[in-house]
Amino acid sequence: MKKWILAGSCFLMTLSITGAQPLPGQPEEGVVLFNKKCTACHAIGKVVVGPDLKPAGSKTDGDLNLAFNRMEPMAGTLSPKNRADLMAFFRAGNLDSLLNPPKKAGIAEILPGNPETGEALYYGDNRLQNGGMACVSCHSSFRDSGLGGGKLGVPLTGAFSKFGGTGLTSAIQSAAFPTMREPYRMHEITQAEAEHLAAYLQKNDRVPEYSDRFTFLFYSVTGALGVFGLLGILYRNRLISVRQTVKQ
Repeated sequence: MKKWILAGSCFLMTLSITGAQPLPGQPEEGVVLFNKKCTACHAIGKVVVGPDLKPAGSKTDGDLNLAFNRMEPMAGTLSPKNRADLMAFFRAGNLDSLLNPPKKAGIAEILPGNPETGEALYYGDNRLQNGGMACVSCHSSFRDSGLGGGKLGVPLTGAFSKFGGTGLTSAIQSAAFPTMREPYRMHEITQAEAEHLAAYLQKNDRVPEYSDRFTFLFYSVTGALGVFGLLGILYRNRLISVRQTVKQ
């Protein structure tokens, strides 16, 4: 009996020792996770919204796990394997080649979304599935018509060049920027919607936003003239009656 107890104890001890060993991470898998969950706010070698993550490779497992814990509410849950893959990526010596594999000359990045569908979502012609407001409510318009869209958000010309397709899709879906978080906290953008919107922004990457200064001035002057004209019509007879009273 004692032999069986001793054997069982050894087996459990072996399991605990094995479980304590860090999981082997795959840098290539870490690249996929980094592009999906991190690039909305972070980059390697430069500051985007969050800090540069190039120094992350010199951090201990404990430090990185604490950082992962802080980021999970925004980036989503990370499994132990996810964490191991990200750590392996951060500690790889060839970060640039992992992030930017050679591309065939003249081949543009092809996104899975549809730019026409993205345009309809951007301007509110089609509603977002979870009831979020249209992008043009806060961002400027690419259409040469109307009042030009909102001014709360930053201009989106060049957003595709800055973040790339994967990063831009991730930023849209996770509502990564401060002005997006509260409006979309209870109205999450779906993966498919983010892909359509990213495709639309790719299509307009070099298109300047529509300037509404002249349009706003035109409508303001026209509106003021219309109001004065209406007041003139309404009070025309009253002025005549007052003049006749004064003459008497």
